[in-house]
Amino acid sequence: MTTFIVPEGVKAINYDIWETLLKGNANFTRPRLRLIFDELGYHAVEIEDAYQAYKIANKHFNDQMDETGLDFGMDYRLEMMFGQLCIDAPRPDAATIRHLQKVTGELRLQADYMPSLIEPDLLDTLHAQKDAGLKLGILSNTGMEDGPSVRPILEKLGIWQLMDAAVFSSETGTAKPNPEIFWDLAEALGLEPYEILHVGDNPTADGGAVKAGLHFALYARRGSDQPHIATMKELDVRTNEPCLS
Repeated sequence: MTTFIVPEGVKAINYDIWETLLKGNANFTRPRLRLIFDELGYHAVEIEDAYQAYKIANKHFNDQMDETGLDFGMDYRLEMMFGQLCIDAPRPDAATIRHLQKVTGELRLQADYMPSLIEPDLLDTLHAQKDAGLKLGILSNTGMEDGPSVRPILEKLGIWQLMDAAVFSSETGTAKPNPEIFWDLAEALGLEPYEILHVGDNPTADGGAVKAGLHFALYARRGSDQPHIATMKELDVRTNEPCLS
């Protein structure tokens, strides 16, 4: 068993999004890729080939973000996918990327592709944290998406309305674990870094909170050999008593 104690003096809890607040919908990936390549005019691209190229590019640039603390968005990922698919095309420009993120964001809002809350009673937990007087925030590396395409999803699921601040790597140019993006979040919340607890599932990216002066709780639903919480309810914001997982 491991023990996690919500630190004294914490005035806000900040959350990563994917695999911390939301669970992605596996049914979305291929239709999103089909839509992207159709919008770009590459109708002959086989979806399974695109999917394999996407997996390679996604892992490469997620690793790059962890290593450099810089944002690598859809434009970089599509450029690498083009290379994998032998498409002779330049990296898409900013206007094209904004359009693709808008239309794929709208697609994701359809019932068949919507993500779900990571825990069925997550909203109750977040409401309890607000009732305890805490501010709530979101800090996310966006990858293929951007802030405007993610916000409607969070709003539809009832999360966005509870948040006091949100910072996205697509809007800052920096990414977790870079301390700067955590400091941007602290500024948005109007707090000092040491007054914030960051919760996330990635020990490397989210663990950057510690170097930035925030507190950090690793969220690991399936367990971990590191100190962690397995459910959000283990963050006892009422008493700061020890919680076991």
